[in-house]
Amino acid sequence: MYWSSKHIQRANLDGSNVETLVRNAYGDGIALDVAGGKMYWTAFLTIRRANLDGSNVEDLVTELDAPAHIALDVAGGKMYWAEEDTGKIRRANLDGSNVEDIVTGLREPVGIALGTTSPGVFNLDVTEDGSITHLDIIEVGKNYGRTVADGANLRADVNNDGKVDIHDLIAVAKAVDAAAAPSLIQQLPPLPFTAQELERWIREAKFQNLNARGIKVLKHFLEALTQSALLPKEIALLPNYPNPFNPETWIPYHLSTDAEVQLTIYDINGMLVRELDLGYQQAGYYTDRSRAAYWGGRNEWGERVASGIYFYQLRADGYSQMRKMVIVK
Repeated sequence: MYWSSKHIQRANLDGSNVETLVRNAYGDGIALDVAGGKMYWTAFLTIRRANLDGSNVEDLVTELDAPAHIALDVAGGKMYWAEEDTGKIRRANLDGSNVEDIVTGLREPVGIALGTTSPGVFNLDVTEDGSITHLDIIEVGKNYGRTVADGANLRADVNNDGKVDIHDLIAVAKAVDAAAAPSLIQQLPPLPFTAQELERWIREAKFQNLNARGIKVLKHFLEALTQSALLPKEIALLPNYPNPFNPETWIPYHLSTDAEVQLTIYDINGMLVRELDLGYQQAGYYTDRSRAAYWGGRNEWGERVASGIYFYQLRADGYSQMRKMVIVK
């Protein structure tokens, strides 16, 4: 917790470990941007800002009339304060620019507070990269089970209830495109949690309303994450889908080690139809349409092949397996 008086000070929530951060600040009000690592306060004729440890003190707005009682709208990029002598509520950007009078003609305003939107509908861009994707789900997961008081990322608590839990994961999942979620597994950063943790979140999600779109997206995403977190034990060639097909199909496979991968398609007489050089692939699951091998039903010369039975063969790291598929027109 932080407070202002002659000095800016802070302590643990139980009152222990009191520290003086800024001496002779003479603050009349203080507000925190925990996610941004900043604190703001009013002092004499000035609004000032510093890092949460008291370093890098800046004067943001000067020559004011007794500013007091500051509040922040971090998401909106604004700070608000009251001025007792002028009877005004004023605001500015968080860097002190664009000062505006919001309310005038008040009688010695001495306090200010900002309302928030309903739980779960703000702060969904946890990573603040301008979009809501699998990376936001992962960032919430990194903070899962922690509270804001324990130092969790304030933005990961998207429903603003003080803790990061399954409800925050679901809230973010609702904003992720359901159709895109499975394909997002293709290029994940290193996972900051274990497969066991993912499985626990899935179990917790099952206690929620399974008809909610966000729950379905979250469950599908977490299941895919769980799968991607555990490498296959062996190389495997799986049945293509759809099968029978016309004119295109996807051929899934697993790789237990990094390898050069080649897929060859033959007709029923064993004649070569098409070679698909998939290149060097990392170990993992190549099962959804964004990762599985694709064949559009054409031969080496770009001609559509006839209906009938065909065979596809996977070669990787000394492994070879063949399966059957059928084109029906």
